[in-house]
Amino acid sequence: MTPITLLAKVSGRTQSHPTHVDRNPNITYLEAPILPTSPLEVGSRVQVVFLEPKSRSIARSMNYRNEPKYNAYTSDIRGRIVGIRAMEAEVTELVLKNDNAESSTEFAYVAIPHLEGTTVRLSTWMKVVRWIVITLSPRTRRIPIEPLTAMEWTPA
Repeated sequence: MTPITLLAKVSGRTQSHPTHVDRNPNITYLEAPILPTSPLEVGSRVQVVFLEPKSRSIARSMNYRNEPKYNAYTSDIRGRIVGIRAMEAEVTELVLKNDNAESSTEFAYVAIPHLEGTTVRLSTWMKVVRWIVITLSPRTRRIPIEPLTAMEWTPA
């Protein structure tokens, strides 16, 4: 199965084990503002491409709105979505187990705008659970969707 390419911004990192362990793997927190090519679901294989904001130098074109906002470059995170960490009114957070043994990231938590069938695909049971959760919880977080043209590929 060909992995789904996920364009995502790093929003943070934390250690996943106590510091006395020889190898200090971490958890990387990601936000996906650009729609994936296929909806993400538990079991999907994913390759993460990092988005890094471009500097807004005055020397650049005066028409900044038409320029890409991000540089995109390959990451060392690739693997399978193994679960759902959180569900909110507008965002679903998925758990990605990194298969790359050379990476310092063990898991990535991927926050993505919840558009059923476009960004995320839930089982019928999880749709029911989500409906209950969102009716009882306030809207706490939003990830604006950006067009694919918001990024420019930067070879590594």
